[in-house]
Amino acid sequence: MRVAIALPCYGDFSRETTLSLAMLMLRLGADPPAGLEHIGIDWRTSSNLPESRAVLASRAIVKHKADAILWIDSDMGFPADTLHRLLAHELDIVGCNAARRIAPHTSSVSGLDGRHLIPKPDGIEEVSVMGFGVLLTRTHIFEKIPPYWFAHEDEDGYCTEDVVFCKKARAAGFSIWCDHGLSAQVTHTAAQVLRISDIEVIRDVRRAEDKTA
Repeated sequence: MRVAIALPCYGDFSRETTLSLAMLMLRLGADPPAGLEHIGIDWRTSSNLPESRAVLASRAIVKHKADAILWIDSDMGFPADTLHRLLAHELDIVGCNAARRIAPHTSSVSGLDGRHLIPKPDGIEEVSVMGFGVLLTRTHIFEKIPPYWFAHEDEDGYCTEDVVFCKKARAAGFSIWCDHGLSAQVTHTAAQVLRISDIEVIRDVRRAEDKTA
């Protein structure tokens, strides 16, 4: 197994990301996942996030000959065993939920019903859309989906690059999964450090949606 860690950024890495990455690398050195042969790291600084993700995916495939890519955004905090736990699922696309940085701090993941995902204490759950804050993708996916893997627009108009990727991946027959237990240990840095518990506001949003349905 060959893994590339991809870190797109616009500006500096947060303190939480820097510390988390250092602890993850220490854990990999002391206790690598079974079968891990290579771990590489690449980052790209640009305000063009879709382009950065495409370049990093290409580097992972060509430069590192990676079987999987661990995507880490520059404002995320995560535990040292993140790669171990995501690889253990043996899934094509699996990652974490997180609180969005802008209030109301809704979920960065949409369930199969298209609504914001409600956090759970543990287990995994299939979802329709997931942010790339902390996400593992197998590289063979990129052979199966059409080019321009990441974009800001699809047939429905403007949307973020992670949404576009998820739509293309699901159309190609891939499932997307959220690890709830790992999500509970992930932070998202804004003006404050956000935890999964900050998504509580979406329970009120869902109640309001149910009342008007």
